[in-house]
Amino acid sequence: SQPRERERRKPWTPPEPVGRTLRQRVEAKERELGLRCDDVVCDIAPGDDDDDDDDSGGNWGGSGSEDGRVKMIKIHAAYDASGRACEHMFHAGCFVTSARVAGEGEESDEAGTDAEEEMIPVSCPVCRAEGSLTRGEWEEGVRMAMAVV
Repeated sequence: SQPRERERRKPWTPPEPVGRTLRQRVEAKERELGLRCDDVVCDIAPGDDDDDDDDSGGNWGGSGSEDGRVKMIKIHAAYDASGRACEHMFHAGCFVTSARVAGEGEESDEAGTDAEEEMIPVSCPVCRAEGSLTRGEWEEGVRMAMAVV
């Protein structure tokens, strides 16, 4: 009888993932609770090395809203507070910091008007969609960004 030819085995490859990774699930829950926003460098989100016993309410030291969640802002459609420019959501302080890095908002910091509903032109730091924030939202972001420092 003839010796059997050895079957060639395929190289091993890891199996396809069943669902989201642990990190993806944790970050989704943090977003749900308002601890993480869509900003790539979110100043409030807990880091991997943060102490679990820290109850400071995030890196900015605020307590958020009445239900314990940190308030998130959405970019309005350009000069229309009723619509949205994109689906991304941000902590006010994270957004102001990103806008300043991108060179936006300098005139908003120095404007002499106190009109709470004045619309300030901005763009989304994630998808670059053009939109606007109200002066009140911008000022809240300025306060939060200053608290982080």
